[in-house]
Amino acid sequence: MKEGVSQHRRANQWIELALSLALQMTRAEGGGVALHSDDGIFWSVIGHGEGSTVPLAFRLPQPFCPSLTQPLVALSFPETRWLPFCPPFAHVLLCRVGEGERVGLLMWVGRKSGCSFGEEEGKVLERFAWGLYHLLLPALPFYQKSTFLRPWLETSLRASAAERLEQSLTFLLELLLRQTGSRDGWVVLTNREGIPQVGAACGEGEQFLACRFPIQPPDPSWVLWGTTDHRWGAWLGVKCQRATPLAVKEVLLTLAEALLGVVQWSCQMAWLDQLVWRDPLTGLLNRRGFLLRLEGEWQRAARYGYPIAVLFADLDGFKPVNDLLGHPVGDKVLQQIARTLQGSVRRYDLVGRYGGDEFVVALPATSLEGALVVAERLRTRLAGFCVEEMRAVGLSLSVSIGVTVSSAVTALSVPQALHLADQAASMAKVKGRNRIEVCLPEEGHGTGGMGQGSGSTATLPPPFLSRDLWRALLQYLSHSVNNPVGGILGLTEIALQEPDLPPSVRATLQEIERLALRIKEFSHHLVRQPIGQLLQEIEAFEKRRKTAGKSANEQVATEGGQGDGPDASVSRG
Repeated sequence: MKEGVSQHRRANQWIELALSLALQMTRAEGGGVALHSDDGIFWSVIGHGEGSTVPLAFRLPQPFCPSLTQPLVALSFPETRWLPFCPPFAHVLLCRVGEGERVGLLMWVGRKSGCSFGEEEGKVLERFAWGLYHLLLPALPFYQKSTFLRPWLETSLRASAAERLEQSLTFLLELLLRQTGSRDGWVVLTNREGIPQVGAACGEGEQFLACRFPIQPPDPSWVLWGTTDHRWGAWLGVKCQRATPLAVKEVLLTLAEALLGVVQWSCQMAWLDQLVWRDPLTGLLNRRGFLLRLEGEWQRAARYGYPIAVLFADLDGFKPVNDLLGHPVGDKVLQQIARTLQGSVRRYDLVGRYGGDEFVVALPATSLEGALVVAERLRTRLAGFCVEEMRAVGLSLSVSIGVTVSSAVTALSVPQALHLADQAASMAKVKGRNRIEVCLPEEGHGTGGMGQGSGSTATLPPPFLSRDLWRALLQYLSHSVNNPVGGILGLTEIALQEPDLPPSVRATLQEIERLALRIKEFSHHLVRQPIGQLLQEIEAFEKRRKTAGKSANEQVATEGGQGDGPDASVSRG
């Protein structure tokens, strides 16, 4: 209980400080901050203005909710009346921040009269709202109900903990300099040896980013604060120019508590990220983690209108490595390939292990041309890949890559994009491996995996076989087909490694391999296809069969009427 009260008090100090500075920089006469509590209800925390300053709960007016899809909303009287802490403002600028579509914090500023807020003031408010949100992340569970705990824990996926940490340090430095009226300062995090790892600095403070901590103040005008534990150290410093050292020290202590909270939260999120969302073998995002992170990128791309490319990479020739050399060597190969993939893309691109020897890459703000450049880079780096154990037996790997792109025009969903990329990778396998294939939305619409035809028009299954049984039957058939097909592919891959194979035998083996891949692709397509659409196709096939049978019977009857006795029926037989 004491910890919760203390956390509330500290968080309110950070909110008060940030809101006061935001009001000054936007030349506003009042404003407030509210945190999302539950089910559309917000808890107003701090406010400035002539209205009540007592925290209270309020709900957004229903007509106003759709406008919160935008990060910044401009309001005019009488729309401003529902905001707490506010007199009847003529103009209000409101900023919403949060995780994906979930609103976490509202911050607003208002004016009683005069002109509306401009673009630059909107940027200031948005910067302060996001900065304050990052500072408050460690304290949000103290304000919100238990239903928020799951999305709060999942925030480690919406953006990397390191990225949030850098943004928080930059915002803390801005608060420190503006509140003290200084131009020189720094906020630095070090490792346990005191060597800076990440930080933000301004003016004369930049020289300290290369120093080993702890340090002595260069002159009495500098006020410093620092703390360490067995893993890291946190340090703040500012040069007094207008404020007294005592006043500066109070500001330092307030921001130091925020810094400690952010650092501890970042450490916890990094630990949670490794434990829950990472593949333990390769260190890449696991399938669930990749999909959650990709959903966040998808929403951001839809908001700002930029494309996202998805690459599906399927290793060629990996099964013989496990079969001949054992799983330890296979694990070693997967680890090195994961490092190659991660090192071949940008820091903010997403790389995940989708399953087995399949990897997936998401490239935000990347067109088809850019995606093909990245795909070719990956293909080139993995062509002929081998480790020492593979080289000894003459084995090597390559990769087949499928590419698709979702843009504002096509507006694919995440499952649709992944299906198209997977489909393109299967096409690359069939066409000879070690190649890149593209499957764009225009080409992919109408495929079974897109889920078209399902819904209210789906054909009902026969009464003696439920949808669950249909699904189980398809899974059984797929496994029954894939197991022997996988064995055939493994044997043909081993045989094709022989350099002195006669051309006729090699051609036959390659034909067998192509046929097996087509069977494998068909079984995968069958399993991924929605049950409703599959039953529609079965019904359509049955109708065609009955129609064809009826036509054949009518033709037989017609020909039978023209025959002469039993000899005619014998000739027809």
